[in-house]
Amino acid sequence: MGTSQSSYGDRLSAYSDVHVRFRRDEHVLGTYEFTCQLATLEPPPPMQQMFGAIHGNQPAMDAFAQMNAGTISPAEFGAIVAAAHGPA
Repeated sequence: MGTSQSSYGDRLSAYSDVHVRFRRDEHVLGTYEFTCQLATLEPPPPMQQMFGAIHGNQPAMDAFAQMNAGTISPAEFGAIVAAAHGPA
């Protein structure tokens, strides 16, 4: 039992390490900020434009759902939307 407790303690210590937390937080920051914007129920104009851009575009709408599920990053979502609209 001591081994599992030690292992758990090691994992908890690593999870709490400031460098690990920074990398983890940096990785999810875009998703966190996006969620906070949605939570206002008053999306800012750029977000409203994004909703207009994906309306009726199945690959972009699928990517939006994937981003909200956490299976792709906001950057990947942006690339999919940009590709769906072709070159400007």
